[in-house]
Amino acid sequence: MNIHQLINIEALAPIELVAGTAHTKAIKTVTMMDTPNIIPCLLPQELIITTAYHLQHNDDFFIDLIEAMARIGGAGIGIKLNRFLTEIPPAVIAAANEWDVPLLVFPETLSLGEMNYVITEHILKSETILLNEAMEVQRRLMDLLMKGHQLPRLGRELERVLGLPLHLFTPYLKPFNPAYTNEPLATVLIPHMPETSFSVVDTKTHYTSFHIPTKHDAPYRLIVESLPLPMSASHQFIIHQALQVFGFALLQHELLEQQRYTLHNNEWQHLPRIQRDQPLPSQTATWQMESGFICMYGYAPSSFNVHVKPYQLQQMLTRFVEDQRLPMQVFMEDHHIFLLYAVKEVTVDTTAFLKEMLLAMSQQLKRFFGLAYQFGVSNPAPTMYEVKRAYEEAKTTAVAGAPHTVRFHKRKTIVELFEMIPNNDLIRYAQMTFQPFQHLNKEEQEILLDTLHTYLETHCQISDTAKQLYVHRNTVLYRLNKCSTLLQKDLKDPEVTMQLRLALRIRKTLPQTT
Repeated sequence: MNIHQLINIEALAPIELVAGTAHTKAIKTVTMMDTPNIIPCLLPQELIITTAYHLQHNDDFFIDLIEAMARIGGAGIGIKLNRFLTEIPPAVIAAANEWDVPLLVFPETLSLGEMNYVITEHILKSETILLNEAMEVQRRLMDLLMKGHQLPRLGRELERVLGLPLHLFTPYLKPFNPAYTNEPLATVLIPHMPETSFSVVDTKTHYTSFHIPTKHDAPYRLIVESLPLPMSASHQFIIHQALQVFGFALLQHELLEQQRYTLHNNEWQHLPRIQRDQPLPSQTATWQMESGFICMYGYAPSSFNVHVKPYQLQQMLTRFVEDQRLPMQVFMEDHHIFLLYAVKEVTVDTTAFLKEMLLAMSQQLKRFFGLAYQFGVSNPAPTMYEVKRAYEEAKTTAVAGAPHTVRFHKRKTIVELFEMIPNNDLIRYAQMTFQPFQHLNKEEQEILLDTLHTYLETHCQISDTAKQLYVHRNTVLYRLNKCSTLLQKDLKDPEVTMQLRLALRIRKTLPQTT
């Protein structure tokens, strides 16, 4: 009930409004004033009725009471004249008009008790009607939900009931239904924004934001456009009941999503164990692209000290991928991120795009979860059977990086591989390979090994070897035959040539092998 409705209650007529305005400020409670120290006990939306016993000859207290009611959001003051106060002082009326606190004069024929009973009865009846209306809205929304309709459909029904446009946003500031995108509104939202009212300067539109109750760390939002403020009791009841239904709908939605992500992540965990003679899982086979994929690994050392649910990270990243329409699969294991990006060919543009995309992901993870991720990117893998190699490349590259960075795996050169093996083991390998040459004098050893090295580096071409060494072709053949005899191996055997080339490279890199 509000002041305007109170004035029109027939059982209380006539009621005179002597100050303030008969606006739609709600009356939630009514209190009979029987103490001079009532100011500390005032409540919002409270109507005070009094015989003015404590107000007579005390204009300063009367004005203080009006100011206190204005500050706390009281509904107004109703006075029964001609018992202790014959008229309301002009200074008090001026203060009530200044603070816009309604001052009402009640008829002398009714006692304060009778007034209290009639007003309380009307408040209860008014709230019962509003509650019944809100419960009917809740019933209709639940009926839609039970019939399988999702949150966007429930939103349209609430929009119809309120007669006002509304918008539903995910915790990541994305429209729940992309068909209802409001760009000016989306740009002013911030993570973890409290329930509040605000305006967008560009469109001069007013919005009121409500949190939909869920177990999500960050809130889903219902935002109502042009909702009259202060909110009427009707709007408060209806929106409150609708938010409960929306929260239940989101609980169902998130449970289904979590189950889907769990099954999706289980597929990933099987991939590194797949052998080439085994068929791919049915779902995994759908990820195959003609030219393979690139694996990306996200790592955040600080994630072990926070309580962010991995499901929420995967949910945000999946939305990100869907918004960008990327040919990418998103997987999570605890707080570790794995991304499989389908690629036909890798170019400079591909590398630049992946770096830009992963940096954008890193910024979003920092913005919504406060986590500093670093990413590693593997070399291309032609089939899913190479996922283990690609995963290891991406992981080792990411862990070696720094927060908010993207590093690409580089293939190891022979020298880099040698650096991973103890020098003594390399020297021993080269010495064992060329042990048959040890009985030759130093000069002959150098000539034969130099010829062998040139022959292998020219892809086993006799003529090219002779040209580089400035010797006759037959000389090359003679030396190679001698090498083959000493080694007791066929120099045309690919495995033999690979072994010799490695040993020669070690010999060149580590001179102490000679």
